[in-house]
Amino acid sequence: MKRRVDLLSCLRCGHEPLSRQGPIARCDDCGRGYPLRRPGLVDFLPTMADDDRAVRASINPARLWRRAARAAVEWARPADTALHEAFAGTEAGIILHIGCGAGALLEEIAPLPWRLRIGCDRRMGPLLRAHRRPSAGADLLLLRCSPYRLPLRDGCADAVAIERPYLTFKDPQAALFEVVRVLRPEGRLVCRAQAAKAADLEQLLAKIGFASYRSGRWWVARRLNLQTSPGAADQAL
Repeated sequence: MKRRVDLLSCLRCGHEPLSRQGPIARCDDCGRGYPLRRPGLVDFLPTMADDDRAVRASINPARLWRRAARAAVEWARPADTALHEAFAGTEAGIILHIGCGAGALLEEIAPLPWRLRIGCDRRMGPLLRAHRRPSAGADLLLLRCSPYRLPLRDGCADAVAIERPYLTFKDPQAALFEVVRVLRPEGRLVCRAQAAKAADLEQLLAKIGFASYRSGRWWVARRLNLQTSPGAADQAL
């Protein structure tokens, strides 16, 4: 992979990869263009209104205080060793975080030797904050897109991370089916759900063909080949 746009596919016709034409990532087949809001930040929802209410509310002193408090907690929080262990063996590849928000998780795993970190979210404001983080650079690609239709090539990700799918997505199952498409057959899915939904997440992972185990607060899942022997679950883990 020489360029970050080489991983992208057109949402209109499915052509891949896209080509870079100035401030546009353009499909060479149907001609549709997707604007680059910042270097490495591609907008696949250009017709959707930005979060103007959040921008206006940002001048509220109480909101600024809460944001500063969250930033302080995030800065003082110790490294999540279970998260780093969950990605063991996949660090040299491509990591995709669906629902990345302002990029806190992408920032936390930045010290690992990833070839590329990809963050996806529907909201432009948090993506712009993720783009301003200290670890942002040539190894970071941010996409404004729907979690149910990712503009990525099939099997391009070595690892996928999802936090609180039952809060982040209206349809967690649809989002996980999209994960199946973009995750390599031997790739790893790392999820974290609120305690009340842990059992539901485990059942959903099993339903769509993943064998999973717990690593701290995280579920680590590997895809199963349905044609394998009954012991395949143990081998996948």
